Amino acid sequence: MNKCKKIICFTLVILFLITGIPFNNYYENEGLFGHAVYAADSEPLSADEQAVADDKVWLIDNFIILNDYPFMNWLKTDLIFPLSGPNGSSFSWSSSDTTLIDAAGKVYRPIYSGPDSYDVLVTATIAKGTASDTKTFDASVVTLPGSLAVHLEYEDLENDTVPDMVSINGTAALGEKYMSNPHLFSVNSNMEGAGSVYTKKKIQLADDLSFSTHFLFDIYSMYSRYDEGFTFTLQADSPTLLGTSELSSMGSPATSTSLSIEFDTKKDSETAEYEYHGLDTEHHIAVYVNGDYQHPIAIAPAAIYDSGGFTSQNFEANQRFKVWIQYDGTAKRIEIYQVYEGMDDPLFPVISASLDLTSVFKTSDNELIKDIYAGFTGNGADAFSTHAAIYEWSFKNDKFPIGYNLPKMTITGLYQDASNVSITTETIDIDSGYKSLVTALVKDSLGNVMQGVMVNFTSESGIFESTEGITTDGTSATGIT
Repeated sequence: MNKCKKIICFTLVILFLITGIPFNNYYENEGLFGHAVYAADSEPLSADEQAVADDKVWLIDNFIILNDYPFMNWLKTDLIFPLSGPNGSSFSWSSSDTTLIDAAGKVYRPIYSGPDSYDVLVTATIAKGTASDTKTFDASVVTLPGSLAVHLEYEDLENDTVPDMVSINGTAALGEKYMSNPHLFSVNSNMEGAGSVYTKKKIQLADDLSFSTHFLFDIYSMYSRYDEGFTFTLQADSPTLLGTSELSSMGSPATSTSLSIEFDTKKDSETAEYEYHGLDTEHHIAVYVNGDYQHPIAIAPAAIYDSGGFTSQNFEANQRFKVWIQYDGTAKRIEIYQVYEGMDDPLFPVISASLDLTSVFKTSDNELIKDIYAGFTGNGADAFSTHAAIYEWSFKNDKFPIGYNLPKMTITGLYQDASNVSITTETIDIDSGYKSLVTALVKDSLGNVMQGVMVNFTSESGIFESTEGITTDGTSATGIT
């Protein structure tokens, strides 16, 4: 008898593991034998309840298939809402925001105004007779480009529309859409010589030459031979412009009307200029104009800002970087933000520097040039040299950041309210004598201490060791003279 009990118990355990039948309550199984709903030790489901339960399972499976579920978080087209299930249940639909997705599945993409997309919940009510249940799906509606002059992503590569937007020149190459990690294009396709990718049509900048751009990139080198990097460049000459063969130029144009931001893997001739908060590293970012890469306006390590502050990073293989560049033509300042893909949005710029583009983009008669080509340049030494690839790219002709709101920024302007500044001085004793420590405490109009504000130090008596400082969390900017 005991032996029989053991066999019965063992059989029940095996049956439970295979079918998922519980000993109490209802249980929805999605195991080896498909979906089923069971009831144990309770009243069996009515015919309508069973139909609703089965049609809910059918909806989960088929809604994914009908709407290509992986792209529900990047919606650009209307959704297909089934209205009934195979077991006779009716489906009625609702949306958490009908201005984005209505009850019929129509998708309304808003004009871009900061965020790339907006989240929505769509809910199906499954009903038959007196029985009903609900199922909610997450969705995210992608904004329309709006004022974006350039907006390229993988879908454009897949649809063969990238060559319609940009001119691919020299050693640059269009990405392969069937690769496991496809990119839009590379600017130095593992070949010797200069390469460039520029918009085919000119883009008209704002009256004050403000612009904003965002892109996703990586730099790869076979056998880790990081010879050079690439630049993001604005120039007014030609969509097919190629730079010099000088490797250090990374293909940037030797022209009197250009702005370049380089993402470099070697210091090269900028060594004398290279000093940033006491750090010294090969991989860096620099800003220069008119092709004069030997004398950058600003230079900084390829740093990432996190909760611990700035840390230097390398542009290494298998790591993609997200970059935002904003130029405010009224404030005459350029800011560059950078993070690893997947990180939170950056809190502080890697570079924040004064720049007057009206002195760069002008004719020989001093007339302002507002129509420019935007793009990327690179240069390769041989088949094993650096390969720089761009995966996403957006560009527009105003100062507001693309894809997210920078910390403490307002919709009316790129820069923070820093209307109250107080200065204190302190004499400090050093080995060679005495110096003055100048501290700037910055507050907004409400008296809140502001972080991430650039402070420029000048003096009528004495010379500051550093003329710029950035206020950090809970502290002030300081200068020593």
